[in-house]
Amino acid sequence: MHINKTLPLVMALAGSVSPALAQEKIGEGYMGFSVGAMDVDVDGTSGATPTIAIAHFGNNLTDYLGFEFRIGTGITDEDTRGYGTTGDVDLNSLYGAYGVGRIPLAEGFSLYGLAGFTHGEVEFLNAGGIAEERESDTSYGIGARVSPTDRFSVFIEYAQYLDGTSYDVSGGSIGGIYQY
Repeated sequence: MHINKTLPLVMALAGSVSPALAQEKIGEGYMGFSVGAMDVDVDGTSGATPTIAIAHFGNNLTDYLGFEFRIGTGITDEDTRGYGTTGDVDLNSLYGAYGVGRIPLAEGFSLYGLAGFTHGEVEFLNAGGIAEERESDTSYGIGARVSPTDRFSVFIEYAQYLDGTSYDVSGGSIGGIYQY
């Protein structure tokens, strides 16, 4: 009985505080760039951690929800051992579409989660030649975003991009976003 009286009060207070914490420009697009170290775990090998560059393009539907497209490519490759040989692993491409959910915690600071779908292509080079593997999978991640100005934000995140049959791709990245 007591909860029936306090629940509407809590909801009203939350509704009045939420706009003050809002930091996103609703309906406005954004673009950004990030660099990260991706763990590429290849079945039967020691795995590798190539560096990747990712371009971000998105839109804020509300203070709490948005969508984002990403496209990335490896900027370094890494040595790996497996099957009695050594070789290089290169993350040729990574692209996908994601829904983004945000929780504004203070003016200019929010936590977010993302979920979506990613397609990736990894290249393996060893003495036996070159092999390319393509995978597509659901993806998810978490991050934190700080906005020192109305238009510019910096973020850090961890994402599991691919959990495929031949290899997995996950890792952390840091970057910046410009809202236009």
